[in-house]
Amino acid sequence: VIGTVGLKEMGDNIAKLKRMFVASDLHGKGVGEALLDYALNHAKTQGFTKIILNTNEHMTRAHHFYEKHGFKQTGKTGTQLHYELGLS
Repeated sequence: VIGTVGLKEMGDNIAKLKRMFVASDLHGKGVGEALLDYALNHAKTQGFTKIILNTNEHMTRAHHFYEKHGFKQTGKTGTQLHYELGLS
């Protein structure tokens, strides 16, 4: 396995990005972008209007990745940062 991505239906046309993983030796090679693009396109075809996700505050590489792809931080609970992205 070189990477994985998973979505969960949350109701109200919202999907949660539950899992996003890329093998560390493949970081920066486009695998993460391909997985995220696939997940976002799938969510759109399923009628979702928003994607949400949580990530640990210490995962700064992930924060930059999601922000680069349009996610906005919406809050924080403990050590978890909350992000969302509207789909059009």
